[in-house]
Amino acid sequence: MRKACPLHASRFNLRTGSVDAPPAKLRVRSHEVTVIDCDIMITASTEVPNLPPA
Repeated sequence: MRKACPLHASRFNLRTGSVDAPPAKLRVRSHEVTVIDCDIMITASTEVPNLPPA
């Protein structure tokens, strides 16, 4: 599953966070998602987000 960023048109793999199409160079954080008996469980990543320079 891939999604394009509306700000700069980079594409990312939503499962892994890897960059599929530039101009982005850094992957985005991804979170583990599981479904248990119709309940969606999200385990938040402990990685520091890759934010643009301030």
